[in-house]
Amino acid sequence: MLFLESIRTRAKLQSVAEVDSQGTQILHVITEEIRNAESIVSPNSGASSSSLTIFANAQNTIFVPFGTTLVMAEGAHPFAALNSSRVQIESITFENRSRTGTPGTLHISLTLSHYNPENRAEFDVTKTFTASASLRTP
Repeated sequence: MLFLESIRTRAKLQSVAEVDSQGTQILHVITEEIRNAESIVSPNSGASSSSLTIFANAQNTIFVPFGTTLVMAEGAHPFAALNSSRVQIESITFENRSRTGTPGTLHISLTLSHYNPENRAEFDVTKTFTASASLRTP
């Protein structure tokens, strides 16, 4: 019994670590891309969306949920998944908080969960991550 509980505790800790790690990494990628962008294509100022398009280096970069995966594409390059199959995107919102005369600011809210098709307690992990980032150039 104690051995089984130890295994469950280890699985829970691993699930929490996976969600934390991927959430932090995804926000890092998104905020770095925003900071290096020249402009925000969509969503428009004052609006929010589940997808983001920014312009940098003469090409668009797109972040969009595709099922339970968040994908990113730069220019003509194919979409690349930002999360593994063990961590799922529950929701993502990009809110354009830009003000007139400013380079542009976006707020990101991302909710992730651990893949848990059998509804086991040790894999029941959901966490919301938030961040804001501003373009460095007007």
